[in-house]
Amino acid sequence: MDFLRDPAYAPKFEVGFAALAEHGLTFDLQCAPEQLGAAAALVGRHPDVRVILDHMGKPRLHGDPSSATADAAELLTWREGMAQLAAHPNTFVKLSMLGYAMPGWAADSAKEEAVAALVRETIDTFGAERCMFSTNWWAGGSMANSDGRDDVNVSMEALWRHYHAWVSTHYSDEQVRRLFAGTAEHVYGI
Repeated sequence: MDFLRDPAYAPKFEVGFAALAEHGLTFDLQCAPEQLGAAAALVGRHPDVRVILDHMGKPRLHGDPSSATADAAELLTWREGMAQLAAHPNTFVKLSMLGYAMPGWAADSAKEEAVAALVRETIDTFGAERCMFSTNWWAGGSMANSDGRDDVNVSMEALWRHYHAWVSTHYSDEQVRRLFAGTAEHVYGI
């Protein structure tokens, strides 16, 4: 089921989505790059609903020469959708599940730089005040060395250190604070 694009489901989904504003609730959106345009249209029709795009919009890259054409096509779709969502100030982004975006990034310096560049591109598109770092660890969870769906063999502490290294020389101290805490505090009212 595609609640964003399927005419059998999208209208009903939108009714419920619109009701979030009446209750002061946020919506965490998880979708694929090809759904981002439809998500942007929905968000634009409901500017009073605060939306948090999970997992950086879920681009899926492979980072090897044999996948260059497919990766370029995925990035084009992702960039177009992200730009459309960024046009709506009620949209925020969680920078997470990077092992899905670039499997094996923690063990390959070229892949790490590629995923770091995607993180910075997202921040530049939305602004630090609309982006927040996140992980996919949970209490009692079984993903002890993972940042999401794919095992990248990185501890939570190491992941946060990577995040900091990727942004500390590119953004101001205030922007870095927003990425690590301030945006989440604002969006979720914590």
